[in-house]
Amino acid sequence: MRKINDFHITVNSVSLLPLDISGSETFDTWIAKYQSNLESWDQIIMDDIEKFIQPAGTGANGVVIKCKQKNLNRFCAVKFWLPNQSRRDPHYNLSFDQYLEEVQKISGLHDSRIVTVYKADVTKEGKHPFSIMEWFDGETLKDWLLKNSKCNMATKVYILNQIIDVMKKCHSIGVYHGDLHDKNIMIKEQINGDIELKILDFGTSLFVRDASRNQTKRRESEKILETALKLLRESKEFILLTQEKLKEDMYPPELLLESLDSLGIVTKLLNNRNLENEDILEIANAIAKSSCLNVDAIIFHAQGFLTQKQLEFMFNAISEALTIELNTLYEQHFNDSDDIVMLYILLKLTEDNNVKITNQLLNVVENDDLQVALKQLENCSFNLEQWIAFLLELYPVSFIPDFIEFTRLFVHENLKQYGIPDILILYHSISTLKLLLHEKQTFDSLLCYEAQLQEKARRSSVQDNLDTRRDQANIINFP
Repeated sequence: MRKINDFHITVNSVSLLPLDISGSETFDTWIAKYQSNLESWDQIIMDDIEKFIQPAGTGANGVVIKCKQKNLNRFCAVKFWLPNQSRRDPHYNLSFDQYLEEVQKISGLHDSRIVTVYKADVTKEGKHPFSIMEWFDGETLKDWLLKNSKCNMATKVYILNQIIDVMKKCHSIGVYHGDLHDKNIMIKEQINGDIELKILDFGTSLFVRDASRNQTKRRESEKILETALKLLRESKEFILLTQEKLKEDMYPPELLLESLDSLGIVTKLLNNRNLENEDILEIANAIAKSSCLNVDAIIFHAQGFLTQKQLEFMFNAISEALTIELNTLYEQHFNDSDDIVMLYILLKLTEDNNVKITNQLLNVVENDDLQVALKQLENCSFNLEQWIAFLLELYPVSFIPDFIEFTRLFVHENLKQYGIPDILILYHSISTLKLLLHEKQTFDSLLCYEAQLQEKARRSSVQDNLDTRRDQANIINFP
């Protein structure tokens, strides 16, 4: 619900509190100035809409109205984006520049599980951003879960898998939802029992002023995890990440989706206690493909109903699957040992509070001087918990000749001394490598983007110079 009243609906029109486009007043001052003066509001009349029927939902980012479209004899949903009252931007305004581009990207996916946007624009009166979308006559995931609390696990996993698949497609084209919660996911049960799903409200993150890419991705991870755990409450212990951790540190949503995919497989199979060997192998492979599952908790849960022989088979299967995954990661992505070493050192130095990143370190990375970087690493000081975490993260790197001083045997013996099983050492190794790989891909993307910006600026500068010369020479350009 919106905390302030900044919209008013009649059958033929909608009135909206004016936007402070010039940014002349503070948020609160602007609201106080206009809220009680309804006559000064922008009256929105839309050519496409025959009738505004009723509000379908309100939230921090706007209001959705059920409407009837002219000449088409169909219902639709119209969303007016309104300034977010929770974040409290400095002014009663919002940014709409990138929204149309994002909508076009999503429309290009042609995915029936994403609500279709018929039109995205700003109103003639007051420049209020709006979207006209398909009307989906279902119920929110929140309401569906309340009514189906005892629903079988297979159905819940099916819904989660649909959400994961859609989000993976969107992330692959660089689109982040920004506000994926249980009221932005609609469910409709067909007569034959099939589940139809629609995801609403893409593009919310683009209306947050000055939101960095990391903030957007952190919020994406938070919301995805929150939604997944509402679906699979019984599996909360099987995942290492928590909402609190995500608020402190950004865990890539792309890696989180992989782990949630695995979580669905593990949960569905463990829920069916009559496991065959092929089921155990599927669990092992799912764990190997993830990066933030609680392997300890999964094995502990399985101990409650597996025989000793099955448990031994599970240990061996997980160990073998993890070893294969670790070797595959090395072969596919880390042919150059310097890459992984330098990335690892950078990660450790930026995480450690006792070491400050200086221009000297940046020069070290530029010049690929591993010996100097290793010397910097020695300055880190850890307590026992940090030391164990450090050893776990160092383990996959310890295979590389450049880390001859930190040999695999040394790391392994230290970890065994603290009673950490081989399976967990392998799993943490995979998690570390996947994070490193993601960091490398992000870094490469940023370099590529920066190069594109520089090239764009260069071309713009060249064009400006040409325009100036034309003006000075009084050259006439004919069409």
